[in-house]
Amino acid sequence: MVAERAVRCGVLQVPENRIEQTGRTIPIRVAVLPAALPSARRADPVVYFAGGPGGSAITSLPSEVQELALLHARHDFIFVDQRGTGSSNPLRCRAFPSLGDAKVLRRAVSTCLASLHADLAYYTTAMAIDDVADVLRALHIARADLVGGSYGATAAQVFLLRHPALVRTMTLIGGTLLPLPIYERMPSAAQSALAAVFGRCTHERACQRAFPHLAADWARLQAWAATSPRVVLRAPGTAAASMRFDTATLADAVHQVLISASTAARLPLLVHLIASAKDPAAEVAKVASALASEPSAPSSMITYPIRCGEPWAADRPSQLSGTTSFEYGSDQESARWWRAVCALMPRPPEGTIYGALGRSDVPVLMFNGSADPQDPPANMTGARRYWPESRLLVMPGQSHRLDLPTWHAMRRIAPGALRQPRGCDPPRRKLPAAPRAAAL
Repeated sequence: MVAERAVRCGVLQVPENRIEQTGRTIPIRVAVLPAALPSARRADPVVYFAGGPGGSAITSLPSEVQELALLHARHDFIFVDQRGTGSSNPLRCRAFPSLGDAKVLRRAVSTCLASLHADLAYYTTAMAIDDVADVLRALHIARADLVGGSYGATAAQVFLLRHPALVRTMTLIGGTLLPLPIYERMPSAAQSALAAVFGRCTHERACQRAFPHLAADWARLQAWAATSPRVVLRAPGTAAASMRFDTATLADAVHQVLISASTAARLPLLVHLIASAKDPAAEVAKVASALASEPSAPSSMITYPIRCGEPWAADRPSQLSGTTSFEYGSDQESARWWRAVCALMPRPPEGTIYGALGRSDVPVLMFNGSADPQDPPANMTGARRYWPESRLLVMPGQSHRLDLPTWHAMRRIAPGALRQPRGCDPPRRKLPAAPRAAAL
C-alpha cells in the first residue's frame, strides 16, 4: 500500500539478447500505482524513469509520487526496474580499484564479469527501453506520459526516439539533450554552480557579513588540500581509518555538496570553518566520518555498458571543458580511469545503442536548475530543433535535485504519508510474455 492505495505488481519475462531473441530470459519487475482520484482518472499513465544509471525505479516510488503528486491525482503511475537494477536481474560487483596497478584492475574486472549471470553487452539504455515498451504493450497501454530525472531524462529521450507512437508527452527533470556529452561538459557546469553559490553569498547581506573573505577562504582550502594531508575518519561503530584528502578529493566532495540546493547553501560556512580552523583535517573528518557511517554498496554493473558505449556518456580526457574549473583535474583523473576500465568491458553489439535524435511533435517540458553542476540549463540549448513543442523552465537557485513541490502547482494536492510498497516484494503475478518481435 502507498497512501492507502494498493500497488499492483508483476514481472515480465523478456529476452536478454533482444537482437537475436535467443538465449536466456530475464525478469523485468513492474509496479503500477493507480491514480489518486479514480473518478478523474485519465487513460494515459505516467511512466517514470529512474536516475543513475543504476537506480531502481520501484525503490524510488514513494519519494517520486510525492514529488509528482499533481500528476498522480489523475494518472496511474508505472515504475519499471531497468534491466540489471532493483529486482530486474540485478547485476552487482565490488567496486573496481584505481589505476595504480593495471594487473589488479584487469583481474578485478575479469572476476566481476565471470561472476555475472548475464551478458553485460545487452544491458544498454536502448535494450532497457525496449523492455519498457514491451511492458506497456503487455498492459494494453496505447500511449503514456514519460517522466525522467537525471539519467532518467536520458532514458526518456531514448524511449521517444525508439517508440514514438507510445508517447503522449515527455517531462525531463534535471536532464541534458541526448546528443550532448554530459561528462565532458561537467567541469564547466560545476565551476558555474560554485560561482553561483559564492555569488549569492556576496549579494546577500547576512552571508556577506558572516563570510566577508569567502574567495580567500576557498583559495586557502584549495592550497591546504594540495598538500595531500591524511584525514582520520571515525565512523560510528567502525574502527578509525585514514584517507588521503587531496585536491581531487576536495573537488569530488564539493561537487556532491553542490548537487542539492539545500546542501549547497551551507558551502560558504563549510569552506570558512575548514579554511580558518587550526586543524583543518579535524574539521574535514567531522563531515567525512558522517558520510562514511554506512558501508558502501556494491557497484551496479549496468553503468559500464552504458557509460562505455553510449555517445551521451562520452568522457574523453582531451575533450573536457573548463580547464580552470576547480574539478578539472579530478574529472581528468576520472576520465582516464573510465577509459582504462571501458577497454576491458564487452562491446555492445550492433543494434543495442540508440540512434540519432530526431524531430518529434510530442509536447516536451524541461525543468533545469540554474545552479546544477551536472545538467545546467545550457545543456538543453537547441531542444526546439528536435522538439518544436517544447518548453524549458529554469528554476532559479535550484540544483540537480530539483524541489518541484515548492512550486505552487505541486502543492495543490497533499501527497499524504508514503512508504515502500510491500506488495512488490515479491511480485504478485506475472505479466503476459513479451512479444518476440523482429529486432528493432
